[in-house]
Amino acid sequence: MKVNVYTEKRFAYLDAAGILHIVDKEELAVDNAKYNGKYAETHLSANGGGYPEERGKRIFVYAKEKEFYAGDKTGTPMNEPTFALRYPQTCALYRALR
Repeated sequence: MKVNVYTEKRFAYLDAAGILHIVDKEELAVDNAKYNGKYAETHLSANGGGYPEERGKRIFVYAKEKEFYAGDKTGTPMNEPTFALRYPQTCALYRALR
């Protein structure tokens, strides 16, 4: 049975390096929110590595460097205004956690 990934509750956090992750269990977010102790509920999906996905792209967010990548970690990062326009849900989550 296919499940709509946007209806499932997940939890997001920034790890010790400031990288955004999404997990299924709240206790995992609490235990791993080493950047600043914050975590948030979300309905965004994530890939097997815990990186958020939006508009069919895997999103990499590095809070310390304020760098944002879509698809893979190569190339030039997006600036925050471009990131906000292209991936508004992931950007709102990042802003809530920083």
